[in-house]
Amino acid sequence: MGPRSLFAPPLNCRYRIFNGSGTEPVRLASSNNMRILMNLLHNADFLFDHPFGFPEREGLPGYYSGEGEMTAIRPGRNLWETNFVPDLGAFALKPWEARGVGSSNIQFLMSEGSMGAHVSEMPVGTYKKGHRHGAGLHVFFIHGTGYTLLWNEGDRDFQRVDWRHGMCFAPPDNMFHQHFDTGAQAARYVAIGFGSKRYPIIWDRRVGSEGKRTDVSIKEGGAQIEYADQDPRIHALWRAELRKTGSSRRWERFSMSCKWYLWRICTEAEVATSPLRGRGRRAKRGG
Repeated sequence: MGPRSLFAPPLNCRYRIFNGSGTEPVRLASSNNMRILMNLLHNADFLFDHPFGFPEREGLPGYYSGEGEMTAIRPGRNLWETNFVPDLGAFALKPWEARGVGSSNIQFLMSEGSMGAHVSEMPVGTYKKGHRHGAGLHVFFIHGTGYTLLWNEGDRDFQRVDWRHGMCFAPPDNMFHQHFDTGAQAARYVAIGFGSKRYPIIWDRRVGSEGKRTDVSIKEGGAQIEYADQDPRIHALWRAELRKTGSSRRWERFSMSCKWYLWRICTEAEVATSPLRGRGRRAKRGG
């Protein structure tokens, strides 16, 4: 088990966690549904001392050493079933371009449980599309440099969260948020919350997968803001951040793959000074 591992003990099994370093403390972050169960049952003895086992939750022996099984449904619904992921930073993800240029993702089903988790990544010099969903997802950053903007519909100003390894935040209920990479390494995070892709449990999780999907434009009944529809200040702010880190050439490659976005969203001043000005044909509207 390492600093970027993820694990889920099967339901109601007894376990003990050890610090194996001998020289350094170990800190764990846990997302769970204990508060919901305590509020429902009001009995700690039943929750902590009942001997009933759930063998169907234990999984295959290899699930405890990093093995698993993949169920491929569609982009954003590729599901890896396991009990233990040794390194979230090295796990191979699947493309999910609908969430942003070069975006990739994997969904986890841990110990056949009701807690859901997914890992997403954006390449160097890119950012994801803004979207919103129900409350409860806790976002932990794994590697890379960047930030997240958050705002409610109708807000004039953005709230900002800067990333570093080990930090965590939870977007409030239906608050728009958007993730940005600004460094020399791809930015990756894991989001954990109540309700998985197989067992959504609550309405917000189910509708986020099959109804008001987070990879479909709000103009089409989804929960995502397409690049062409976002506030122009968002791109300008990101450009300014890239200039601070000397990442302009990475921005150029991103813009070349999204010419329609460059022309439709960037301010006139940005277009006039863009290194792409005059290269190729101007993309048609909706390109």
